[in-house]
Amino acid sequence: MGSSYYQGNAWLACLWRGCLAAYLTALLVRWWGRTWRKSLEESLEERENAGNAVLPGTTTPKVSRP
Repeated sequence: MGSSYYQGNAWLACLWRGCLAAYLTALLVRWWGRTWRKSLEESLEERENAGNAVLPGTTTPKVSRP
């Protein structure tokens, strides 16, 4: 990165920094996507395992049928 060739060309430095920024952004988005997906899967699994669980001291709502 410290060569005189890159220092003499502003557009090369800009291109290099842009590519590096895009790469780092892709890594961050990939990490965040995996974290979000894992959290979503855990939440859905908790809902499935909960079933019709009722909290202590509460009652289930009665549904009137016609």
